[in-house]
This record gives sequence, structure tokens and C-alpha cells, in this order.
Amino acid sequence: MAAVTLAVAADKLDDARAQLRAGHTDAAIELLRAQVAKDPAAVEPSMLLAETLLSQERFDEADEVVERALGRNHSDARLHRLLGDLRYREGRVFDADKAYKAAIKIDPQNARAIYGVSRVFQATCLRKKAYEMLRVAHAIDFHDPRIAGAFYATDSRSPAAVARMEAALARNHDTSDEKADAAFDRTLKKWIAEAKALEGKPEFDPAGPDQPHRIPLRRLMDGRRLTGGSLPVKINNVRTDLRFDTGAGGILLSSRFAERAGIRRLADTEISGIGNGAPVKGWVGYAPQVQVGDLEFSNCLVTVPEKGATDDSGGLIGSDIFQRYLVKINFANQSVDLDPLPGPAWDGHTLVDRYEGPELAGYSQMLIVHHYLLIPTSISESAKAEQTASLFLLDTGARLNMISTNMAPAITSVHGSLDRVRGISGKVREVYEADKVILQFATFRQTNLGLTAFDLTDFSRSAEMEVSGIMGLPLIGMFASVTLDYRDGRVKFDYKP
Repeated sequence: MAAVTLAVAADKLDDARAQLRAGHTDAAIELLRAQVAKDPAAVEPSMLLAETLLSQERFDEADEVVERALGRNHSDARLHRLLGDLRYREGRVFDADKAYKAAIKIDPQNARAIYGVSRVFQATCLRKKAYEMLRVAHAIDFHDPRIAGAFYATDSRSPAAVARMEAALARNHDTSDEKADAAFDRTLKKWIAEAKALEGKPEFDPAGPDQPHRIPLRRLMDGRRLTGGSLPVKINNVRTDLRFDTGAGGILLSSRFAERAGIRRLADTEISGIGNGAPVKGWVGYAPQVQVGDLEFSNCLVTVPEKGATDDSGGLIGSDIFQRYLVKINFANQSVDLDPLPGPAWDGHTLVDRYEGPELAGYSQMLIVHHYLLIPTSISESAKAEQTASLFLLDTGARLNMISTNMAPAITSVHGSLDRVRGISGKVREVYEADKVILQFATFRQTNLGLTAFDLTDFSRSAEMEVSGIMGLPLIGMFASVTLDYRDGRVKFDYKP
């Protein structure tokens, strides 16, 4: 009888998987809920249900399923790992770290849990430890596409690394997700093309890295309103101004300027950002030298949207290309000041763990995920109200301060707004206005009235972590300067009334 019961349960699990493959997510969820209700101690249906709910960003429901399953199966490493995935996606990275380590304690060969710890280390700038954990996870399960993707993204761009990626590209996939497999193959092809262009040399390698630089930051204004800043850039003796954007990664050039500058095309890519449209098609290119102000970089990769995909402005330049320096952004003095990092020297590429010397007194921690600078922020409606922990993106490219509609209704009243918001992915369709919101970050508390609210789900998916809002120019411009330390994951807000 027990064998028959197990066979029936397996058939129902297969039915749920078939519904998921067919795109019938709600039907699969109902099947799994029924199976979990019938046998609450069964781990497999609980895991598949929680993973499906997590993929749909139904965090509260996923949390309920995982916690209930853990209550009956507390020694199951897979459930602790899944709890870690949920906490990481929610932006609760330190809670995720605890869950992943609990899974590893039970099962030291749980590759996904080891990979999870690696992601936490990476976000908190423990890069050397992150890579060590990632290597272990990849050695245990090199067929796992998420682990393999992270490994090749972090791997060096040496000829040996290229050979490893080419071997992975030639290998047959073991997964049933054809869409994910195709995306992984496209990414590998792009990385291989980039690595061959770089020829094992560091990307964006600055000349005279130990020398301070002051780069002019031209303020972009709409009447008396600050709408951004731009930096002077020269590529192959062709000059332009690029909008300075801490929310961007690397350099994005308009197709018109890329053509004038003779950028060499390497591989196709897609570019996404704020907006409800589809990702923009584009390509990755190579420039031997890029000069920003008086600072020259060699061996540079740039991203270029296809013609007509964006406006005719020069493009964007992310603050992360200056990660070898302390980056002091000063809109009042109209400059970006680059100074040597405190403590041990860093070449911007070697995997090192963050430095925590006395020179960093007055700095606060930030998380760095991909190129996103995420500031731990507490949100409340009033000084006496309960605070909600969240993460806000530091973004000099945002003309407004923004809050996610996933977060705002739990904090304050939300109603219709006339603000129009556009990003790389087009126009945002539904934009609202949130009433009084108090943001508390670093050592500051800021009251915001009429905060712009819209759906940041796609943005959070890109970051693989819940982003509850954006600190834009109205907030950043209030400070005399903001200093970024990419090596150590630190930020300093300097306020002078």
C-alpha cells in the first residue's frame, strides 16, 4: 500500500511539472497545494510549490510553505537552502547567509547552498571568499546552469578560461529549460568574444592608477532643477559628453557615436532597465583607449544599443569604471574626484576581501550586486511608526526619488500621479504618488513628500534581489558630496547645511 501511495504522489508531482512546462503556473500551484495539504510531511511537493511561488514573486506565500515544511523536516538541507534563496531574493542577505550555512552544516555537498553563501560574500565585497566558495560549488555540480553561469562570469579571461567556456558551450545541456539554455549559450558566446578581445589584460585599466584625478562634472539643469551630470569622454579623438550614472554599469554609447568613434563590434547582447518595454537589442564593442577627463583607460568594453533604440545623446558612463579609486561625487563643485583607496593597493580586478581599516570611519556599508549600489534603508510613515528594512538603489541617473509599489502601500497612502517616468526599456505605464515617507540610511533621516511610486519588479529581477526604491538626484543633490568605495562596499554621505 505504501508503494502505491508513493507512486500516486510521484504521478501528481509529474502532473504539476507538466503544467509548469506548459506555462500553466496557477494550475500547477493548485495541484501542489492539494498534495501538500494531503501529505504535509512530503518534502518534494513543498519544495516545488515554494520554488514556483518564489519565481512568481509571491514571497509571503512561499515563506509560509517553506516555514511549514521546515517545521516538519528541520534536518532537510534542501529546505534550508530554499529558505536562503527566498531570503536573498527578498534582500535579506544576512538571513539568507544563516539559512545557507544551516544547509551546509547538514549537507556539506549541497552545491546550491555553497553557491548561495558565495552570492552573499560577493554582495558584501568578500570577493576572494566568494570565489573560493563558488569554485567548490562548481566542482560539486558543474552541470547546474546557475552555478556554471556565475563561475564563468567570475572566472578570469585567460586563454585557459576561454577554453573552459568553449567546452561548456559544446557540452549538451542536462536541463529541460530550453529558453534558459539558449540564454546561457548567448551569454557564453559574448563572454568568449570579450575575453578574446581583452587578450588576458585587465578591462578599463587606468594609466597612473595611484595618482589623484579631478574630472569636471557638468550639471544638467531644467531651469533651477538638477536633472543629472555629464563627464567629458574622448574615444579615438572623437569627443562627447556621457551622462554620469551610478545606477549604470560600464559605458553605454549611442549607436551614432559608436560609429563615429570606430568601435569594433564583438557580440550581440540585450540591454534592459527601467520601463515596461522589452529589453533593447544591442551589441558589445571594444575600444583600445577611452579618455575621461584627464584619465585614460586602456582595453575597454562598451555596450551599444541598436540604431533607433535610444535617443541621440552620447550615452551613459557608470561610476563602476572608477572602482580602483575612492569616487567622490560633488555636484556643488561640479567635479568627480578620484583618490587612491585607503589601506592596501588594489588593481580593481584581483579578487580580494574588503578592507576594514580606521581610514573608513564615517563610511556606511552598501551592497554591490552586479553594478547596482544598494543602500540599506529603513522606511516608515512617521518617526514613531514601525520601520521596514529595505534596499534603495543609489542612482545619479534618476531625476526623481522613487519607491516600489510593492512596498509603498504597506507604508503610506498611494494615489495617481502625473509624473512620467522613462528608462532604457521605455515608458513606465503606471506611475503613482506616495504620501509622506521617511527614509533612514547611514546616519541620516530624510522626510519625503510625494515620492514617485511604480513597479520595480523587473528591476529587482535583474538585480536578483528586491529593490524597494531609488535614491535619485533630489536626495543625492542635498549632500555636499557622496563618496563611493567599490573595493570595500562603503559609502560616505557628507552633509553641510
